[in-house]
Amino acid sequence: MSVLRPRHPGFDRRISIGAPSTEPSGTPYFAGYARAISLVAGEPLDVQVATREEADCFADVYRVVGCEDPGFDPAIEIVARCDAAVKPLRCGQVAGHPPLAPGACDSEGCGWPVSRVLDAIPETWQSGVYLVQFTSSRKPTGRLSAQMGQDALFVLRPARPSAPRLLQIGVATWSAYHLWGNRDLYGGLADDGSWLHELRTHRVSFSRPGIGLGAFNQSLWGPGKGSYLFKFLQWCAVEGIGLDCCTGLDIDAGTIDLDAYELVITVGHDEYWTGPQRDAIEGFVARGGNAAFLGGNLSYWQVRSLDDGEAIECYKRRGGVPLRSHSQPMPGDGEPLDPLYRSPDHNPQHDNHSVTVEFHSQPIDRPPTSLTGVSMRNDESRRRAGEDPSGLVFAGACWWWEDLGGPERPSAGFTVSAEAHWALEGTGLLDGDVFGAEQKVVGFECDGLDVEIKDGRPAPTGCDSPPGIEIVAFADCRHWAETDYSQRPPSCTPGVRCNQAALGGVVTIVSWRSEAGGEVFTAPTTDWVFALRPTIDYTRYRNVRPPVNAASEHVIQITRNAIERLSRRRPS
Repeated sequence: MSVLRPRHPGFDRRISIGAPSTEPSGTPYFAGYARAISLVAGEPLDVQVATREEADCFADVYRVVGCEDPGFDPAIEIVARCDAAVKPLRCGQVAGHPPLAPGACDSEGCGWPVSRVLDAIPETWQSGVYLVQFTSSRKPTGRLSAQMGQDALFVLRPARPSAPRLLQIGVATWSAYHLWGNRDLYGGLADDGSWLHELRTHRVSFSRPGIGLGAFNQSLWGPGKGSYLFKFLQWCAVEGIGLDCCTGLDIDAGTIDLDAYELVITVGHDEYWTGPQRDAIEGFVARGGNAAFLGGNLSYWQVRSLDDGEAIECYKRRGGVPLRSHSQPMPGDGEPLDPLYRSPDHNPQHDNHSVTVEFHSQPIDRPPTSLTGVSMRNDESRRRAGEDPSGLVFAGACWWWEDLGGPERPSAGFTVSAEAHWALEGTGLLDGDVFGAEQKVVGFECDGLDVEIKDGRPAPTGCDSPPGIEIVAFADCRHWAETDYSQRPPSCTPGVRCNQAALGGVVTIVSWRSEAGGEVFTAPTTDWVFALRPTIDYTRYRNVRPPVNAASEHVIQITRNAIERLSRRRPS
């Protein structure tokens, strides 16, 4: 889900994205990307770069080893310096610093010339996340560039398994939100700088600078889409937890043998999945494999992979619902725009399984609860149960007001409801105890279940939830949607949803087993991993220097318990 965005600042060399610039005035600027966002040892590393400078361009390759706590930038270690100068596309100097991008780059890619950095990625490089930096410096800088576009992330997938755990990285979500020209999967910039839903593109390319590192719709302190990954990598490094890494599109393409692993993990904001990717993960769990979902808004939109993983497409629907009373609409519940869609009224035999709309909705009707045990939107389950579907019924919660200039997110944690559950071993937590509130661990997008709360404990209504599901802890955020900040002064009507910049429901931490014994643990909030490390409270965006939240020892221990248990040998 998206928010309103300001005019794109990323092509003005005087503007820094992220930390304040420490570059000397006049330092040459290069923008570039790796030709493929996923590679394997033995393959060449090619890059595509453009500049308005005459200076030589060099490429340094770093391994991302974690996060620069308490912020959101990756911590990096040099692995290769390429002495041969990269040959970028030389663009002329133009007044006003216009974009280094063709008009259709967001959908078709930039199409810049290819330069070879390495003939073959060394077999000694371990699977993980890497970064290529484009620089005029004669020696490696050893730090992230001050300006977005000069660093390009790519994932090195394993040639053979080196750990029992596989981390799936949601690069499709990174690209869905990313701007390099004017458009993403949510909208586009008009000539007057306004953000219009109807100008969105249906296809986004990985052949653009800055994917995973850009966050133009966030505040200075706000996290980019890759920040969840960097925090988790940092925590795993401290804990000594070994990981293999791949992208969701690697799983879509079948280049990863899931059955070679005990546990598949995804973290943060893993929103966009392909159908084959989801089939593969669900099949893995059905065969006895384990999964840990440490994130929110999980598997919400179905996309298709294009051009051997160089782009994705997602058409969504006609119409829309307003994000708030005076904003542009977002994708709604109209007829799918996908050219593969055929109306059942005219062609009842047509298979609409691959149509790119929300997984939980018609015509796919595939609720995320079958994969993760939780869902963001559960009104379809109410409809199937014969209840009135006319109102919006939400499981989980969202808080977007801080992105829209409204108040900061309320401090919310999880209330324990199953103190004897294995996930809580060693925490000392008892039923009714609350954890994670100091870290605002609930938000900014969370999933949950349609539940009934009896005697202070939530119980699944059974509309969608897998058999035998256990609710470990929950956060009741139903009141989040009751205040309408678009009015001055704000109004509040208890029990009535007044806005869509704060959607309220019940967020549930759950576990469940497949018939073959595959175990799933889900902590369904995007900011779960931010509680694993000291992290800037980016919700305090109005502060010149927002405070730093300490890590939550309870979140740390629960995550340890989940990864240790689910990494064990699964039943044959």
